[in-house]
Amino acid sequence: MNAMSLAKANGKLIISGEHSVVYGQPALATQLNRSTICSINTRHDALVNIQLKTLNLNFNETQADLIDFFQHSEARYAEFLNNQLLIANVLPEPEDYARFCIGAVLSKLALDTGLSIAIDSDIPVGCGLGSSAALAHAIFAAFQKHFQLDDDVFEQVSWSEHRQHGHSSGVDAWVTCHAGAVEFSKDTRPKAMTFPKMDWYWLNTGQPQQTTGEVVAWVKEHHAQSGVWNQFGEVTQAIKSAWRNTDEEKLHLAIRDNHQLLCDIGVTPPKIQSMIKILESQGHSAKISGAGALSGDSAGVVLLLKHPQVDLSPEWTKL
Repeated sequence: MNAMSLAKANGKLIISGEHSVVYGQPALATQLNRSTICSINTRHDALVNIQLKTLNLNFNETQADLIDFFQHSEARYAEFLNNQLLIANVLPEPEDYARFCIGAVLSKLALDTGLSIAIDSDIPVGCGLGSSAALAHAIFAAFQKHFQLDDDVFEQVSWSEHRQHGHSSGVDAWVTCHAGAVEFSKDTRPKAMTFPKMDWYWLNTGQPQQTTGEVVAWVKEHHAQSGVWNQFGEVTQAIKSAWRNTDEEKLHLAIRDNHQLLCDIGVTPPKIQSMIKILESQGHSAKISGAGALSGDSAGVVLLLKHPQVDLSPEWTKL
């Protein structure tokens, strides 16, 4: 066991395939240069001190309490699977996912010392950038280093993401655990890709009124049996083809088609649609990246391919 261990995990950004990846279609995604860092120190008492810097929380819990919380969360998740509970009520508080992941590991260990666990992140929460997967990755990887465990961190993150989102596609878990860009599908092995050197930008429009799990559940209820998912798959393939051939004209067209499909399934609120319409009139192409939102003025992250001769306002971040 090490005296102190540190692990870092990056966020992700989906280029194409949000929602449709749940229904067997491919998704294109890449790691984002934003990260979550988890450090673990051994302490001499039996308590677990958890510091969540982005939430301004610092609290102590016993190992027994964290294990008990993990077990009760698993029971709530079983209720969700039986349609007895909304996914938002499985881990309802902002700190619960960290407590769940820590409790899950502690339930398999027999420790005679306490721990100090500090977590910090510059990934915006709930905005489609894979913040929860990065949090789980950082926690599980830090425990793996600290106790020389041989657990498969990717499998741990994939498993825990279901508890956070209900029915996770696995793309967030894969991207945070593997470097670079990827073509991801539930039914085939992910394929590494080279991200094209084009003028990609992203903008955080703010945290949506609905959680990712709530949006995914709504889409399932209203569109699970729809033929729209084949159209999403075709657009993703068009984006991949234009991406590989560095064909910016076709890439712009495909991104606009992708945006329209996301509007059609109801996950791009009117204010975001209006913003993207203005951007399109300037020659840019844009779409939400991530689950989006069902209502409100925010929809998480918007991804944009810039027109080479038209400037953007400074709030946009280059990918």
